[in-house]
Amino acid sequence: SAAPPTAGLQRTTSAERKQATVLYIGLQTRTADGDAVDPESLHLVYAAFLAAAREAVERYGGRIHQAVGDRIMALFGAPITLEDHAHRAVMAALALREQGTALSAAARGDAAAVAATCTLRFGMATGGVVFGGAGDVVVGEAVDLARRLEGLAVHDPQADADADAVILVQRAAGQLVWPFVRLLRARDLEATHADDRLGRLYRVVGPRERERPTVFAQVRLTPFVGRERELQTLRLLADQAGTGRGQAVGIAGQAGTGKSRLIFEFRRQLRSQSVTWLSGTCLAYGQGTPYLPLLSMVRRASYIGRSDAPGAIASKLRDSLEAIGLEADSALPFLLRLLGIELGAYPVGDLEPQAIQAQTFAILRRMVLRAGQQSLVVLEIEDLHWIDQTSEAFLASLVEGMAGARLLLLATYRAGYRPSWLERSYATQLSVHPLSPEEGREMAAAILQTRGMSGDAASDDAASGDDDGGGGRDDGALVADAEALLAKAEGNPFFLEELARQLTDLRSAETSTGGAPQGDGAIPDTVQGVLMARIDRLPAEHKQLLQIASVLQRELSVDLLGRLWDGTTPLVQMLRDLTAWEFFYESATETGSHYVFRHALTQEVAYASLLSQHRQQLHAATAEALEALHASRLADVYDQLIYHYARAGRPVETVRYAIAFADQAAASYAHAEAARALREALKQAEALPAAHRDAQILDLVLRLAASLLPLAGFFESLERLEGETTRVERLDDAQLRGRY
Repeated sequence: SAAPPTAGLQRTTSAERKQATVLYIGLQTRTADGDAVDPESLHLVYAAFLAAAREAVERYGGRIHQAVGDRIMALFGAPITLEDHAHRAVMAALALREQGTALSAAARGDAAAVAATCTLRFGMATGGVVFGGAGDVVVGEAVDLARRLEGLAVHDPQADADADAVILVQRAAGQLVWPFVRLLRARDLEATHADDRLGRLYRVVGPRERERPTVFAQVRLTPFVGRERELQTLRLLADQAGTGRGQAVGIAGQAGTGKSRLIFEFRRQLRSQSVTWLSGTCLAYGQGTPYLPLLSMVRRASYIGRSDAPGAIASKLRDSLEAIGLEADSALPFLLRLLGIELGAYPVGDLEPQAIQAQTFAILRRMVLRAGQQSLVVLEIEDLHWIDQTSEAFLASLVEGMAGARLLLLATYRAGYRPSWLERSYATQLSVHPLSPEEGREMAAAILQTRGMSGDAASDDAASGDDDGGGGRDDGALVADAEALLAKAEGNPFFLEELARQLTDLRSAETSTGGAPQGDGAIPDTVQGVLMARIDRLPAEHKQLLQIASVLQRELSVDLLGRLWDGTTPLVQMLRDLTAWEFFYESATETGSHYVFRHALTQEVAYASLLSQHRQQLHAATAEALEALHASRLADVYDQLIYHYARAGRPVETVRYAIAFADQAAASYAHAEAARALREALKQAEALPAAHRDAQILDLVLRLAASLLPLAGFFESLERLEGETTRVERLDDAQLRGRY
């Protein structure tokens, strides 16, 4: 599918609900003798603090939302949703922590200034926030938690005074960042600041040695189903590449369809063969960083760790180059420069930037092509849709000269991106589609059985490894749960797994609380982040239409939508665009053309982003539009009118249409449907004006009792009638009293 034609990300001016990460950054200053810091020095420190924080936060796609003296609040995931908001926030905190000593140096002004020591502290929390409106106000539990954590993020009194600043995160954030950073449980703080809202706390030790660990190797794997054809195609192409006929493969699909898992399984199948595997990763926040996936490829190929000194890096690069028969002395200066390392023994010389790039490209090409020493080389580049332009140009030059090489290029990307090199005769695109119902059913049942209704998958830091037990469930219950997951995830493996994780957490909580359901079945944060990030990348009017459409539920009437749409772009064109971008699909029915949300979760996420007041306004407008469109046949839309008026907070209309619907249903002996409508009406009737509330409620109870009797609902009928004794005595209505 084509990508939305946006040069940059879009945002709306109204407030919205968001899943975001809040990072509070505090600065402590003190002098060697404990005196107050000179105001001039303090001003220099705060200015340097704000500049450093702004640079680190914006580098990772966040924004400084508030800065007051020694405290800064940064926001990741609002106004534009970022599916990796927690990862970005923790990387910004680590980057800023590395600059802590520089902030102390900034305190030295003129000779009279007092030298101060600065200590940073960080509090990080992930959760729902409401963002936007006048002044871009942001509120939510994540804001309060991050502020509290920043206050708790103090050094251990026994620790070295020069130790790294403390980055404290709560459990929800820890579950999202543990694949990228090392975490330690802060049991001391949990014990001294016991609070159900804080929950489990973790200190961030530092980044993992590997830039991006293979998450599949660190958690229990879910069943791999439904990708046999794609695996077979990859094996055939690998065989061709192994004979010196290079192949480039693009693996395309929507987020969560299993592109990375497919490569992981393919790699496992090649373990018994002589294969050299090189890999690089594009990152959402790295599109402005030249050579980013190639940098990670070079580091991994040469076993360069994050903590390696420049001299050690040069030595490892030399060993790698010599191992594949390349002249190290001529290549090292360019690779060191690529890694941002300046060593006087390896000068690049007075070359023009274009010449430096050409030389760097040539060296990287030789490294890739010679890496296998006459055996197959597989170069894996993930998330190509986030690639920087320089790396994109390098890949194009690599593919151009790989036809006669023992090289298999594997690149994953989301639908909407198309590599320029796909036009080559030796290039293939594999599209990874959602699982079929049978495959999804198999995967859902296996996930539930594997997890045993026991909670989160394991990790080495316990941020996501909370296997609390839970016991098995009978086959019938597992089948029912699997079917529920399947209906909601619609064949997306990632959605299936995340929904299963949430379900098992809820089941475990129910067991521990004696059967009381915990939570409201909301969409998991991870799924919501992926989908909302995609919605936020729409042009502003298209996003607005998508949110309006979400109120109508999954199937959309063009006539009804037209009554609600007041944008400048014609509705037909907007619907065509959203269909081309795979948000909708068109469905022809006897009554004309309809549009349907391609994925039910997209509709739910778009709806969840609306504030309650905005939702009510849209539901009211929808109900009024339905009345106008079906004025001559209101009975056809009674059910829709009940649904929308109830959610619009309009009890008078809700009750009126519920009674009409119940009368219609009871007349055809559909008493179950009549009773359901009357129960909804009774909920709404509590908000009716006091003048006729009692009479209306009693009338509804009597109608409900009449429909319950044919359903053998005698005891419910009796219970409801007995509960109205006081109301009957209070009413001066002989007719109602007689019916009662």
